[in-house]
Amino acid sequence: ELATKVMDHTVANQKEDGRWNYRKLDDGSERAQIDFHQLFIIECLHKFIGFANPSDSKYRAAIDKGLEFFLKNQLVDEHYCKYRWPKEMPIDIHNQASTIIALCRLSDIRPDLISMAEKVAEFTINNMQLENGGFAYKMYPKRMNRTSFIRWSNAWMHLALTTLLGTLSRPNESAKE
Repeated sequence: ELATKVMDHTVANQKEDGRWNYRKLDDGSERAQIDFHQLFIIECLHKFIGFANPSDSKYRAAIDKGLEFFLKNQLVDEHYCKYRWPKEMPIDIHNQASTIIALCRLSDIRPDLISMAEKVAEFTINNMQLENGGFAYKMYPKRMNRTSFIRWSNAWMHLALTTLLGTLSRPNESAKE
């Protein structure tokens, strides 16, 4: 019951275009920071459906709408996630990692997301991986912040890459039929 109330609140606060604003301020206005948190919300709704098996289709509709917003407005050429929509730069490693993870986790409802996750991973490895194997924190148009944070940069990217490898190694469901 509590999870359903939380998800109902989440769905009720989704904007018409599919996004969720970051938070409500004390004055009642909303902070419209749209970044990797969009995907966290979509993933939570997806997990909720898997655990609670609700009969109401509004949760899946919210996922579809939120995912379409992300793919149309936040994912650039299937290579990188905008920093904070509509602001494109800098490219933040956490946005990249979160994108890979979410696309993999949502691929059971949208198999086409796997190839997008691969493209984001390839772009990130080619453009943000450092010589020592770690990952840079942020990439700007003319410079790179090469700080390699163990938690923010490396742990998230290693989770993203292992999530992608796990997704790619899953048995092909269509091959079973």
